[in-house]
Amino acid sequence: METPPLLPRVGQTISDGPPAWVKRPEETRSSRFVILHKILQHIMPKVLHPTGALGGMDAIRQEARRLEIFGTASLPVSKVLALTEDSVVLSGTDKQMSGVLSGWRTRG
Repeated sequence: METPPLLPRVGQTISDGPPAWVKRPEETRSSRFVILHKILQHIMPKVLHPTGALGGMDAIRQEARRLEIFGTASLPVSKVLALTEDSVVLSGTDKQMSGVLSGWRTRG
């Protein structure tokens, strides 16, 4: 049996409209990664806490849920166009979140 070629983790696709991004899961992370994230939670401000996602499709599903929550709160994030067994398809966004956050900092 032949092994299929490895697909890129993130790639852009265009089909009858604006570009969309296909994101596939990364490999499951090691226990060292989990320990590092637990340590960082005690050092970083709450808003910057790592998610603790272990990789794989669980991490992709968790990211899709967060994007939907942020979008509902009117934050400029990609829309989840599709969630499959092995990937998520996201819309592009004109605004980058870092630009929005820097705008908030300069107003304060």
